[in-house]
Amino acid sequence: MSVGRKRLQYNGSLSSSFAPAEGNIIVDSRTTLTLLPQDFYNKLELVVSKAIWLRGASDPRRFLSLCYRTKSDAIKAPLITAHFTGANAKLTAVNNFLRLSMVVVCFAFRPINLLCFQTY
Repeated sequence: MSVGRKRLQYNGSLSSSFAPAEGNIIVDSRTTLTLLPQDFYNKLELVVSKAIWLRGASDPRRFLSLCYRTKSDAIKAPLITAHFTGANAKLTAVNNFLRLSMVVVCFAFRPINLLCFQTY
């Protein structure tokens, strides 16, 4: 994945030692959240958080960890690109953030301990 021009390399995890180097992903277009392995999610969240200049907030439901206080739906967030063999999926702020209240939006990615990438 890339955040803006910064490419993040996915090196697998302990749980993925049996997974093949390619073809080890599930894309489920019906899910609201994008679920990523914990280690990779931590790197992604750090890079995204450094690129957004909004006041931090807490998720009212205590489910998502990267949230911001804003009434605007026009969030100035970097483009996130998911790189696949033969294609790239470009995800904008509309794809990457959920409005959870009138004043809070949260990054719609969450860590998981399974081997899957899910997005809507």
